[in-house]
Amino acid sequence: MVTADSSAKNLRVDGLARLEDGTPIRGGTVIASELKPKIGQMPSVRMLTRAITNGTGAFVLMIEDIEGDLDIELIDDQCSWRGGYKLLNAMEFKEKNEIHIELIAVVDDCNDPLK
Repeated sequence: MVTADSSAKNLRVDGLARLEDGTPIRGGTVIASELKPKIGQMPSVRMLTRAITNGTGAFVLMIEDIEGDLDIELIDDQCSWRGGYKLLNAMEFKEKNEIHIELIAVVDDCNDPLK
């Protein structure tokens, strides 16, 4: 869930990280970054915060002073899955008080050279 304070632009982001079959991802790293577009250039990127998923795949991110878009990524720090991400346009969390985030990872076998 994302809760926005329109004056300070502070956000509380919580969500779930799961595999495609619904299995929770325990101990996964979730990173939040701010993306600000620049005309004719790549957007600037600022890492904001990170969290570790708990036993049910849940995570909470406390974000302060967000002005641009928000990129939330599940980093594939396990060899059994590849991470997922969610990109939120700044208008999505400016206009709504709550947004539920789910990050879905893809099962992977890093030890199989044919995959």
